[in-house]
Amino acid sequence: MKYIGKHMNRETFYLEIKDDYRDKLPVSNWVCFAIANEKPDKKVLSEFIRTSINNDLFEFKGFGLYGEYLHTAFDMEMVKMEVDEGHSEIEIMTTGSNDTDFANAFWENYGATCLPDRTDYDNIKIICVNFDKKDYSMNHVDSD
Repeated sequence: MKYIGKHMNRETFYLEIKDDYRDKLPVSNWVCFAIANEKPDKKVLSEFIRTSINNDLFEFKGFGLYGEYLHTAFDMEMVKMEVDEGHSEIEIMTTGSNDTDFANAFWENYGATCLPDRTDYDNIKIICVNFDKKDYSMNHVDSD
């Protein structure tokens, strides 16, 4: 996981999904900014969602050409866990956008407002992860 910087007292990291991310994710108090400009691998996405839920994710934001797909996939995985597997209620705010520009979508993570009461506001981490083959860690997007 690569450290990007800190803003509003929130550390920001970039995670390559192809890396072994399971031991690198925070165990609580974090927001996920997920990027997909090509359709994600369903199995990889499902495993990431389940790991994120187990690691007490507070908010999930999907972005890119498949931003809404990420959002819907996350919601569907939560429903499957709750209804089919008897998991207790999962309270994670999810959003997604296919047409918000990169800069605005990125900065929205610092204004996350739908956080649970247990949030440690002085130590929230933002984890950026992509589900395609581009590297967004330097905060750039190639215009197509």
